[in-house]
Amino acid sequence: MGFLDRFKKNNKNNENNKNNIKSEPKVEEPIEKLPFTAMFLPNGNLQVEYYNYDFKKFYDTTRLIIDKQLLEIEGSEVCNCAVSWYGRDDHKIFNQEKGKIEGIRSENYSDVLAEIDLNLLVNDPTYCKAVMTDLLDKNRVARYLETGMQDTPERPCGKYVGGIAKTDNGLKKFFKCEIGIASHNSSLMVNRRQERKEILRQQKERKNRENQEKAGKLQQGIEDR
Repeated sequence: MGFLDRFKKNNKNNENNKNNIKSEPKVEEPIEKLPFTAMFLPNGNLQVEYYNYDFKKFYDTTRLIIDKQLLEIEGSEVCNCAVSWYGRDDHKIFNQEKGKIEGIRSENYSDVLAEIDLNLLVNDPTYCKAVMTDLLDKNRVARYLETGMQDTPERPCGKYVGGIAKTDNGLKKFFKCEIGIASHNSSLMVNRRQERKEILRQQKERKNRENQEKAGKLQQGIEDR
């Protein structure tokens, strides 16, 4: 069962909750006074956008798209996600192919795995804030993804960034090493690391050729004097 079916079953009595997922997708509806909005996209994936009024960094809005099919990794249910960060006042353009207005940064996604309680995500503003501004902080995600591109890091993570859970001491981030190792050793991440190595190798060769050409021209100039 996908999370869409399970969510609808578990939340049949919450239809009037103002933060419930909307069954019909919307296009470019402003966030306005709500800290976040949630909706199902036409393909069944869940999209959540969180606007942080007090955020002082170079972005104020985090967009999270969660694949409709949860993954089971090392006995845990994990969300396959795409996340982007952008400014509410970013310049927006009309995408004729998609038929909607979009911001450039809002469509620049990073691919991550995360453990998120979907019911809390769309019904509990405190939990949503912790996920969107703490777990999915742009710099934090970037550090994990960079570690995932290393062959033998101290703590393997692949594209897994951990999760948020309720504890007796409040909301806390957690990281399950077994899931990080599984993601790090997945064929997807192995291929990504190989591809990046090849790109870096080609860049190095191109740089060496450019340096050799410059040295050759310099030597030729000296000989022509």
